[in-house]
Amino acid sequence: MSLFEGNRDRVRWDGRSLTDAWYRLYVVDIERHESNQFGVSRTVNMVNNKFISVEDAIFTIDITFIKADYNNNSDEWGRWYLDEVAGILFEHKEPKLLEIGSKIYYGLFVNGSIKKINKRGYFTVTFQSVKPTAYGSLIEYDYYTANEDEYIKLENIGLYDTYADITIKCIEDGQLELTNYSCCGYTLKVNMIKDEVIKIIGETQEILGDGDAEFDTEALKLERGVNRIRVTSTGIFKFKYNWQPEFPLI
Repeated sequence: MSLFEGNRDRVRWDGRSLTDAWYRLYVVDIERHESNQFGVSRTVNMVNNKFISVEDAIFTIDITFIKADYNNNSDEWGRWYLDEVAGILFEHKEPKLLEIGSKIYYGLFVNGSIKKINKRGYFTVTFQSVKPTAYGSLIEYDYYTANEDEYIKLENIGLYDTYADITIKCIEDGQLELTNYSCCGYTLKVNMIKDEVIKIIGETQEILGDGDAEFDTEALKLERGVNRIRVTSTGIFKFKYNWQPEFPLI
């Protein structure tokens, strides 16, 4: 089943644009298997008829390109062109980022086929994801607080809960607390002095930089929808939330 036709949106692979004036690739079709058209394939694990867990499977997608002229019609290509495109798509042996329009995928191109007619034609490549979802663009939220007790709202527009990376810079000595009341009231608390910077990686809970931090893992989570965060500080701080919403749909 085709879920996509005629996309002239940006296509980038490993940071390189494939829709620029040099390569002029045009996505004419993206296909998935009928059984996985929503972009989700799950396995439910049971033991003695009791639910244990659910696992989301990785997916593959087939993407068909043509080389387009400036009117979006199929243009001629030579062998050198296909050799160069193949070298770009298949040069990596570790996952990279594929961006098509507003969606981001992590994975590798694993195979492909070519159909050529009178120096024109199309080629189809299979992309193997190493993540069970697609992602949206990175979202950043910056905030400056000075000896305050107030609330901010962060919206996770994805279809799943996700964990944010949080970077905090101390402008004036003090304590900062970030409490997510949309997620059971868990709190991230830091004690810092002027010019210290600390970063907490949401997915791994790794702490980088200076300062003293205390938190529960759930304090870094942004639930699907609007999250209401209480900000309490006794000093002056600048902090930033970074996260990527997850999307199962292609």
